[in-house]
Amino acid sequence: MAVVTSISKFSERHLKIRRFIFMVFALLVSFNITFSQTADTTLTKLFQNSYKVIDAMRLPGGFYLDALALGGAGAKPAALNANGVGLISLCIADSMYKKTGDSVNWDANAESKALQTIDEWIRLKNTPGATNVNGLFHRYFKPTDGSWVWVTEHSTIDNALLAAGFLFCKNYFHHNSEIVEKTSTLLNSMDFTAAISAQGDKMYMILDDNGNTSVQANPFNEYLILAWFAKNSNPSFPRYASAQTYWNNKFSNASSLPKFSYPDGNATLSEWTNSAQPSFHVQFCFYYCNYFGKNDDYMTYFKNAATADKTWWQNNTSQQTAWGCGAGEIPGGGYSADAVNKNPQRIVSPHILIGFSPINAELRNDLIALYDDGNGNGIYQIPATSRDFIWRYKLNEPNIKTSYVQAVDFSTFLYGLAALPEYLGPEFFTKYNDFDFNPTTAVNEEKMNKSQLENSPNPFRNQTNISFEITEKAKVVLEIYNLSGQKIKKLLNNEMSAGKHTVQWNARNEHNLQIEPGVYICRMLIDNQSQFSKQILVIK
Repeated sequence: MAVVTSISKFSERHLKIRRFIFMVFALLVSFNITFSQTADTTLTKLFQNSYKVIDAMRLPGGFYLDALALGGAGAKPAALNANGVGLISLCIADSMYKKTGDSVNWDANAESKALQTIDEWIRLKNTPGATNVNGLFHRYFKPTDGSWVWVTEHSTIDNALLAAGFLFCKNYFHHNSEIVEKTSTLLNSMDFTAAISAQGDKMYMILDDNGNTSVQANPFNEYLILAWFAKNSNPSFPRYASAQTYWNNKFSNASSLPKFSYPDGNATLSEWTNSAQPSFHVQFCFYYCNYFGKNDDYMTYFKNAATADKTWWQNNTSQQTAWGCGAGEIPGGGYSADAVNKNPQRIVSPHILIGFSPINAELRNDLIALYDDGNGNGIYQIPATSRDFIWRYKLNEPNIKTSYVQAVDFSTFLYGLAALPEYLGPEFFTKYNDFDFNPTTAVNEEKMNKSQLENSPNPFRNQTNISFEITEKAKVVLEIYNLSGQKIKKLLNNEMSAGKHTVQWNARNEHNLQIEPGVYICRMLIDNQSQFSKQILVIK
C-alpha cells in the first residue's frame, strides 16, 4: 500500500510538472514572447509608443517635422535633425517588426518608408538653392524646394545628425542596393570637413551659403559627432587632412578633454570646466558616434554623467526616481537645455533618464515608476490616438504641459528603450552607426542563424548544456536573463575558435544561489554585433 501511494504521489507530481511546462509554452506561443519583447507590458508600450511619437511627425511625402504639436499648437517646419532621427526610428521599427511580427505597434513598411525619405533627400540634393557650396542643407527647410525657414544657416551638427540617419540606413538596410547606393551618394556629397579650419585646430557650428564659417565649437560637447563625420568624410574633400588633424588632437583621447568634477568625485566631460553640460551632449555621442561607444574611456565618462545627473536630483529633491537634465520644450512655453546645477525650474526629462540605459539597464525601473501605470506626471497623448507617452514636466508644477515634443530631444527616449537588452540591446547602435560596417566581411547573420543556439535538456531542473557553433574566430558573450530583462548570470565572455562549443549552466545566479523555476532567455552576442537568443525553461 505504501508503494502504491508513493507511485501515486510521483505520478501526480509528474503530471503537475507536465501541465506547468505545457502552460508556459502555450503562453509563449500565445503572446509571441521572444528575447526582443519583454514581459514588462509598461516598457513595451512605452517603447512602441515612442516610435509612434516620431512617426506622427512624418509628412506624407516622407520628410519629418521638427516637433510634434500638442493641444492644437501650430505645426513646426521640417528639420534636418528630425529627419536623421526619423530614419533611425525606421530601422528600429523594422527590426522590432521582424522580431515580433507585430505590424500594429511596429512597421511592416519601414524599409519602403526609409527609401521614400531618402529619395526626397536625393531630390533636394539636386534642387538649386537647397544646399550650400559644401553640399550641406538648411537647418529648417521647406519640403518643396529645400529653401530656408526661420534661419538661413547651414547648421553643421544638424547636418551631421541627418547624415547619421543616412549612415544607419545604409548599414541596417544593406541588403537593399537602392538604399545603399543613394545614401552613399548623399554621404559622399556632404563636405563636413568644411567645418574644420585649414590649420585643423578649430571647428565651427555654422556655415553660410558660400561656406563661410562662424561660431566656434569647443570640445567636449555633442560636436564630437560632427568631428567624427568630418574625419570619415570623402577623402577628396579639400580639408580632409585638416579633419584628421582635428580629430586626432581634440577627440581621439578622451582623457585629455576638459572635465568637470562633482562633489562625489565623478569626473564628467564638459566644455565648461566650472560647470556641467546637459546630459544629451554625452548621450548623443553614444548613439551617433561608433568610436565613442567602442571606447572604454568615453564609456566611463558616459557612466559618470548618469551618476552625476541622478545623484544631483536625489541630493536636491525629496524623491529618488524622477531625474534627467536635458533639452526640450519648457512646460508652459519656451525651450531650455538644462544641466546638473543649471536646472532652476527642476524640469524632469524622462528621455534623458532612459537615454542612459546602455550603461545601466536597471534605470528602466525609474522610468516605470515615473509612468506609474499612466497616472504619473508628464503623461501626454499622441494627437488623434489613445497612445500615451512621457515627456518633460516641472517637478514642482507637474500639471503644466508643453505644446511641442522636439524630435531630436525625444529621440533618446526611443533609443534608450531600444538599447535595453530585452529589446535590441546597445550593440544595435554600435553595429549600424559604424563607417567601417561591411556586410561582406562582418559576421554572416544568415549562416549564424542556421547554426542554432541550443540547449539540452530543455526543460531542466539542475543543469543544462548550451551549445553553439561559429564559422570563424570571434569574441562570444553568453548570458542568461529573466523575462524582465534582468541579467541573471554571465556564462561566457571569451575569444572562441571556429567550430562547435558547449557551456554548462547549473541554474544558479551570479551569487551561486538557485534560481526560481520559470522561463529564462539565453543571449549570445558575437563580436559585439550579431545577437541570438534561446528560451530556456527551469522546472522544480
